[in-house]
Amino acid sequence: MGSNWIFIIVVILESIISSIDAFCIVQQYRSSTTNWKSISNILKGSVKSSDKNHVYIEGIASAGLKANELSVALDFISSSLDSEFGLDFVTTNMRKEVRPVIPKTVPGALGRVLLLSIHNVAEDWDENDDRLDPFHNVISQCFDSLIVGGEMEHPVLVSIIPNFKANKENEKLFNLSSVIENEVIKHQLREPMVSSTNISDLDTVALVTQKVEIDGAMIPDPYSHEETWDTSNIVVLDNFVDTSLRKRLLDVVNKRHGNYTWDDKENGPDPERWERGGLMDTIDGEGQKQTCCWGLTEEAINDLCFGQHSSIMETEKKIAELFYPNFVVSRLPESVMGPCVSPLTANAPTFGDEFSYHIDADPNQAPPCT
Repeated sequence: MGSNWIFIIVVILESIISSIDAFCIVQQYRSSTTNWKSISNILKGSVKSSDKNHVYIEGIASAGLKANELSVALDFISSSLDSEFGLDFVTTNMRKEVRPVIPKTVPGALGRVLLLSIHNVAEDWDENDDRLDPFHNVISQCFDSLIVGGEMEHPVLVSIIPNFKANKENEKLFNLSSVIENEVIKHQLREPMVSSTNISDLDTVALVTQKVEIDGAMIPDPYSHEETWDTSNIVVLDNFVDTSLRKRLLDVVNKRHGNYTWDDKENGPDPERWERGGLMDTIDGEGQKQTCCWGLTEEAINDLCFGQHSSIMETEKKIAELFYPNFVVSRLPESVMGPCVSPLTANAPTFGDEFSYHIDADPNQAPPCT
């Protein structure tokens, strides 16, 4: 069977009654406005002096967009680039392919791509240059607005290449599949959490004891655009975390060691490891730190994410085994939800805390092109 890919946010919950569950946080910050004064400093000294060689952006190629939605998008991008940066947007020689491009290495990709070039900037600019970010952000926001406004159904991957020239060396970019592959590699969107050599295809890892469909709706299929029935499901797994693994996970989360003396049953969460309001899973929770639950400190989160902990590695291996070999399981990369959402975190529910049902990492709370 062909491999698909899936993001897993692995989160360990610590409480004074030693409970473990799945949890995550969703926050997204994106610059909403950019003006020419700030961009002029980026371009200063990078623009060739001749009037003939003024800086402008050109549409090179597109794929997966219908003629009508592409036309609307290009007009919107043109006006935004002019108002934000005073830049011309040229699409005279643009290649337009209605069919999506889906690389074999990235099954499940929508295949909707827009390849652009910013011309007449200095030769030291490359496609990973941070100086491209303001332009990329404004163009992505154009697509976000079109999707929210109902003029477009699905997001588009935008790639900007400085001083692009149509030659044999760049010909492969015109099929746009390499643009998707480069994006996946650059942002580690398909980086295996566990090497396949360390995964055994076992059906004894965990047992599905219950599966409940909690809602359903007709949604458009991203490929056929036909309506299809889709449901949200809750799956209960038995024998996933045993007593030994639970204890070792809690030891890591609390950083318990041989000389550890803190009694969380008597004194609550250890302030050396936990802070009130340290974990908020809604965008509007920023001003409610005193009422939010205990979460790990930044130092503790970094320890979980970047330290070598056998109990976490064992848990990740179990998760990977659940989906092997049909899916590649990855830790959530920073590029998906932003640096404020870590792939591993925890909370410590205490007496008086209140919780309600919600969708962790709800994509509807993030901009469509995220």
